[in-house]
Amino acid sequence: MKLRGDETTIQRRKIVYDRERREPDLVIFFDALREEYFRRLVAVIRELMPTQSTGRPRVHAPATLAAFHLLTRTPFADSGRKAEDWFKYEPFKRDVFEILRQEFPEQYEPGADQAPNRFAYQRIKRRMSWEEAQLIHAGFKDDADAGAREMGLGINRSTRHSPSQESIVYADATWLRSPTRFSSNDRAIDPRTGEVKQRRHDPDATPYCRPTTARHGDAEERDRGNQIAMYSSRHPYAFEEITFDCLPIRVVHGLNELETARAAMRQIRQRHPGMEILVYDKAITGDGINDFRHDGFEVLNAVPDKSRYKTRQSYVGKQKIRGVSVTLVTFESALCVVGNDGEPIKLLDCTGRNLHTRADGTFRTYAEFRIPSNTNCDVRLWGETVTIRVDMRKDRERNPKKSKTTNLGDHLRIFPPGSAYYEANHGIRSNSEALNSLVKRHSGPGRRMKSLRFVHQWIDVMTTLAIKNHRAVVQHRQRLERTRALAPPA
Repeated sequence: MKLRGDETTIQRRKIVYDRERREPDLVIFFDALREEYFRRLVAVIRELMPTQSTGRPRVHAPATLAAFHLLTRTPFADSGRKAEDWFKYEPFKRDVFEILRQEFPEQYEPGADQAPNRFAYQRIKRRMSWEEAQLIHAGFKDDADAGAREMGLGINRSTRHSPSQESIVYADATWLRSPTRFSSNDRAIDPRTGEVKQRRHDPDATPYCRPTTARHGDAEERDRGNQIAMYSSRHPYAFEEITFDCLPIRVVHGLNELETARAAMRQIRQRHPGMEILVYDKAITGDGINDFRHDGFEVLNAVPDKSRYKTRQSYVGKQKIRGVSVTLVTFESALCVVGNDGEPIKLLDCTGRNLHTRADGTFRTYAEFRIPSNTNCDVRLWGETVTIRVDMRKDRERNPKKSKTTNLGDHLRIFPPGSAYYEANHGIRSNSEALNSLVKRHSGPGRRMKSLRFVHQWIDVMTTLAIKNHRAVVQHRQRLERTRALAPPA
């Protein structure tokens, strides 16, 4: 047996495997072979394998090819060539097939235990369409839901106006770089034949601007790729993060980033009713904020600075509180009352968030804010509560002749920057960027995806996230075991 040529490489692989046999990466990989996501992947591959008309046993069982795909998405074997090298080492191959025979005994007839290779898997992978990807996606969500329930995510352990971290979903959309930057219009001359041929390209990819670091500052580079969105939640402990969903943003089918996020959050709410907050970037504004409020969520982000829309300050209306007429405005995304000197006084203390159910199942969202004491306003207002509906547009009363409206989704946040809840929980959005980096780091050389079609890229990302979710569950179990071990006896 040779591995990349010589005995020295084989010995090095033996040392690495013996050293990492009990390390987290290999333990996670072996445990993932018993999870529901892997079973769903095996079922899809079994349906795609051609029928055997000769009656001979299969050289590669469906579970073997599924294990090969799972291995290519691990940190220690992130390519088909490296996965082949791992299967050439007999102790690793023996351990893998021992688990597969236990989980799928009906697939391993005599002669069906040969080590897989990337060419055998690619023949099956080319047959995968969006229909098969949806079946794999269902298994991914079932696995994620089971892990989240075990970890206690999706449960609001606090009040509705101050939800706990377990009821916060953070999400972001990122671009996956295609293996090639060429489009269907690019042509090249074949140096061997002199023919003009079409360049190898991703037919699903769309052009976008990728930020790059230039020598003289930040710049943008035109590239081609596909957009994907991931929705996660976590405990305040290292690595205990579950990605609930991973959805492709297919603009050609009429699903933009906002519609994809709304559909994902509705499904997450059905499976985990305790989810209350969505942490997102400034891509969701205006009517998108109102739509999420109609669904019962509050988006934790800042108002983008659009000077032409004058979002810094906007008029909301007037209310009477304890017989005092109060003018309400928004200033830097916070609800304010106008003080005696005409300056806005921010109301950063949200004391209530109430949802009133409509006949169609959506909600009307009302928020209560406390006016701070010792401020430059009527003393009768100190400590009083202002209640306002935040999911609708308020008519401007400053100039009744002009039919202008104030879209509160563009101007008002229940938890604006500067509030205690925003400062305590908005930093969780950095985990979305870390998750994007994880996916791109495992994509391939140059952070380009190895698969050419969008559907195959989606399956690769789901497999990477499924392994990460299983790692989170294992870390959670180990932390609980350490806690019980250190607890004093009853």
